[in-house]
Amino acid sequence: MKEGLNAAFVTVKVGKADSRRSPRPLPLPPGEPTLAPVCYEAGNRAAELALARLSGVSGLVTTRS
Repeated sequence: MKEGLNAAFVTVKVGKADSRRSPRPLPLPPGEPTLAPVCYEAGNRAAELALARLSGVSGLVTTRS
């Protein structure tokens, strides 16, 4: 990985006397999310309902020992 737009290298101590350079990703800039919540709310709600139904049905299934 090259130092530049995506990462900066920092020196990390390894052991008592050894050190290495390790890439550390640069922080993301603060900002609004790419997708508006309206785009995924309906799908998220459908997924939550499906998981709730699955959870309810799994309680009805008996286990074989």
